[in-house]
Amino acid sequence: MANLATYDADMIKANPSKFATDLGGTAFSASMTALTVAPNPVTAGLAIGTGVVYAGCLIWDNHEAIGDGIEKAGDWVGDRASDLGDGIAEGAKKLGSALNPFD
Repeated sequence: MANLATYDADMIKANPSKFATDLGGTAFSASMTALTVAPNPVTAGLAIGTGVVYAGCLIWDNHEAIGDGIEKAGDWVGDRASDLGDGIAEGAKKLGSALNPFD
């Protein structure tokens, strides 16, 4: 709550995703506290709802880093698949050569 109290209109305009993440995180923490104190379907629903909102805000706030990570992971998988394919092809050639009595 203290962190939210430090925001002013200029800070929110400068970085709205950070404000939304802080607000969503505070709401999620409050709903989890309510669920702990009074576990019932209403507080469980609030906790789930605010958790979804908080996750969405985190994704929005970190979308560039997530995109870069997905791109790097895709490149890594592509490189490993290429290496694996090359290794299988080389192994097949060696096996064929070993099994061929005329080689």
